[in-house]
Amino acid sequence: MLEKFGAHKTVTSQIIKLREEITDVTNQIGDLEANLQADGDPASTLNKALAELRKINDQRAARTQEWTTEIERLSSGKIKAVVEIGGDTSEIRDAVDLIASKTGSQEATRLRELEGALASDSVWNVLDRLRTECLSLLYWRQMGAASGEKQPQCADLMKILGDTERIRTSLTERMDTSRVEAIAAAVPRPEITLSYSDGSREISFEKASEGQRAAALLFMLLEQPGGPLIVDQPEGDLDNRIIADLTNKLHSAKQNRQLIFASHNANIVVNGSSELVGHLDVKENGERQFECAGAIDQPSVCKVITSTMEGGEKAFKDRQDKYGY
Repeated sequence: MLEKFGAHKTVTSQIIKLREEITDVTNQIGDLEANLQADGDPASTLNKALAELRKINDQRAARTQEWTTEIERLSSGKIKAVVEIGGDTSEIRDAVDLIASKTGSQEATRLRELEGALASDSVWNVLDRLRTECLSLLYWRQMGAASGEKQPQCADLMKILGDTERIRTSLTERMDTSRVEAIAAAVPRPEITLSYSDGSREISFEKASEGQRAAALLFMLLEQPGGPLIVDQPEGDLDNRIIADLTNKLHSAKQNRQLIFASHNANIVVNGSSELVGHLDVKENGERQFECAGAIDQPSVCKVITSTMEGGEKAFKDRQDKYGY
């Protein structure tokens, strides 16, 4: 009888202890639920953040389009700019590379499959599916596996990474918040293609000559107001056809800012209607000084332009005779 009483007492003690543990766990669950309610719905918070991210990305695309239009205007049409909204997917490639890190996924396979996915559907749809699959795999790893839930297949993600058992196992073991964050924050960026236009054809800006690129940038500078602009011998990079366009631009550009050119080209000085011309010469001791300076219609200034820039009156007349003008 005493033995039964002792066993009953032991069981009763165990039951009391278990009830106390259940009470503690229940209280912990209640505290966690209260904290979750206070923090709000994580999925709702994520969706709001993603919507704001896309809104800002759209604003960036619109500003980029405005910027390229301004570039064309400032360059007087010498630069043509084409914007492909969402054409730069480098952030998405980087995010997929991070997800695939240390899983055995092959880079060539990832790149080919990702390009195929982006070509067959909108970039946002692809991102939504990849983010959803990464989230579901992270949840399963942290919660679902212990409760016996079936592991998500993640068809789109696995197709891009390479659907092998080794890659799937490694990905499941390594899926974490940093990988989810990377694909959630990745966005397509606008891609800009610049070309140089000479009126009859367009050349990729990277393949344009130094003179053509210099001309486009110089025209942009001349279109903008500001402080004095000093340009040193632009004829070193520009042919006379472009200089003819430049001299036409100078008439309006000098209304916006003071222009100072150092040049040996008579077209810039004469056709650009210079308001003050200074002729520099070198003294015997090597110092530079102004030999003469004044308005372009002063005889002394005309003489030095003819002798220094045209090669003298005879050279000027010889060219006139040869051209037949």
